[in-house]
Amino acid sequence: MTCFWDGILAGLRSDDLSLYDLKNKRKETFINFLKSNVNKNNLKKIKWNDGELKDQEIDEHIEAINSYNVNGIGRGHLTSICDSFLLLICSMFKLNINHRYLNNMIKYSYNGEKRGILNVSSNRGHFSFNSRS
Repeated sequence: MTCFWDGILAGLRSDDLSLYDLKNKRKETFINFLKSNVNKNNLKKIKWNDGELKDQEIDEHIEAINSYNVNGIGRGHLTSICDSFLLLICSMFKLNINHRYLNNMIKYSYNGEKRGILNVSSNRGHFSFNSRS
């Protein structure tokens, strides 16, 4: 059950990965890369549903990313309404992310020059990549 990571990696293109000299789309390598690059400056560049994150929220997202068990990805990723990894991916790859959860649209917006929009969706048991523009 790695559909979250499969969906994210399906939406990232080679030019996204080349921003950081990532040569492959191996899930564990990608997650460890994200974990090693999380910081307040990255997360301060994001608006979630048009609102800025508070310092306490940013600290909690950093803690969630740092404590993520890469070895447990086969048990699935519990994607939250304001997902820590979607925030970080939005920031690091300068992408807006539109996440449709059931009938609700959740927007992650990069505050700067954007490189595109990643459209994803999920329900209570599955996450998938829909399109990239």
